[in-house]
Amino acid sequence: MRGTVTHDDYPAPSMSRPTTQNDLPALHWCRKVAAWTASTSLFMLKSAVAAHLLISEDTGTQEAGNAELEIGLEQSREGDARAVTLQPQLSYGAFENLDLIVQPSWSALHGPDSSERRFGDTGMDLKWRFLDAPPFSMAVRAGLLVPSGADGMGQAKTSAHALFVAEADLQPWTVQANLGYSTDPGIPSAHANIARVSAAVLYALNDRWTLCLDAGLDPDEDPYQLSWKNTKVVGVIYKASPALELDAGLLQGQNRASSVRQLLVGVTYRWRP
Repeated sequence: MRGTVTHDDYPAPSMSRPTTQNDLPALHWCRKVAAWTASTSLFMLKSAVAAHLLISEDTGTQEAGNAELEIGLEQSREGDARAVTLQPQLSYGAFENLDLIVQPSWSALHGPDSSERRFGDTGMDLKWRFLDAPPFSMAVRAGLLVPSGADGMGQAKTSAHALFVAEADLQPWTVQANLGYSTDPGIPSAHANIARVSAAVLYALNDRWTLCLDAGLDPDEDPYQLSWKNTKVVGVIYKASPALELDAGLLQGQNRASSVRQLLVGVTYRWRP
């Protein structure tokens, strides 16, 4: 799928349908990874192309009256510590070129001798495609990240964010570029303004299979560190039907500031309520 989702992609709804002291370093790392995963995904966001897999957002919207559910699962590991993050995202087309989006998060954190399961922050966004001049399009996504999670699993205060998206659909190639900006009132003002950039290249092998390469730069989660994290994603998207897509890939940190490695799997389903 490229650009606006059509009505053909939406079938009628179906009728069936205790922590020890030794654990602290491991669980602290898990919390950092889970919080970074949740916050980063709100800038390097989800697209209408099984976007869970990608860091970068695309310009596609759902059209009025259509809905899309993306269920993304990320697993990270470092030594004996493991973090699993679930981030479902629900998008609803309020108008042809405007979507309403909500994205909660939940994480399971596992240390050597204990584990935690907690809700994280929730993103509430609008996405507006303001330019549609094939093969080029542009959009903006903006909203709030609400601290709905447990202590240590996200931000202390509500923050705002915005993302500019540009896309060139040059079949079988698609190129996407993102520039994101956010504020975090929970940290000192000198470090509260955060910028993020990313770019993705997709290649459609045929009507069902698409290969993806995505890369992004974002600041270290420690606001007092001046380093930037360089992460890349390689993966594949399989279009099982016009309404159902599956994806899998690997996210890997590319420099000293980003040592995270994540296994990514997801499913995207579209329907017309």
